Amino acid sequence: MEELVSAKVTLTKLDNDLKQEKTNYSDLQKMMFEDRKIMAEVETEHQSHLVEQEQRHQEKVLYLLSQLQSKVKAEDESKAEETASQREEKLLERLRFQEEEIEKMKELSEQNQKLMEENDAYKQQLAMLQVASGKKMTSILSRIVEQSPDSSFEYVPPKPRNRRTLQLEPSIKS
Repeated sequence: MEELVSAKVTLTKLDNDLKQEKTNYSDLQKMMFEDRKIMAEVETEHQSHLVEQEQRHQEKVLYLLSQLQSKVKAEDESKAEETASQREEKLLERLRFQEEEIEKMKELSEQNQKLMEENDAYKQQLAMLQVASGKKMTSILSRIVEQSPDSSFEYVPPKPRNRRTLQLEPSIKS
């Protein structure tokens, strides 16, 4: 009779532990959902910021190029009699200016790449947290099952997560 009472007490304790772990598990899932939501918002803000920055830069480049073209046209019309060496100097100056603009574009591209790498790092950290929380729950449930071999509980493995494959944009080769 004592064994029966002891077994029932143990069963009740294990049931309570299981309920507590299920509650903890659902809390962890809620936290992960909130974290995913926050990460999605941050990623959206990041992408919109990058798009705005790129648009501003393109507008500046287009403005400068149009200014350069109009200046070149005006100079060509007014100074059709310039010597070849003077024309070469102006072409070199234009070339230097264009190289400077290309360097600025490269710097912006590198900044964009760094921000994308940071974003990928945050995604990896989130994935690691998700995997770690999943492993923790699995070990807790397996410990409970090992402690009561006569238990009628069956282990239900966690659902597999859908994994997204990230495709990196091809970098511009200069």
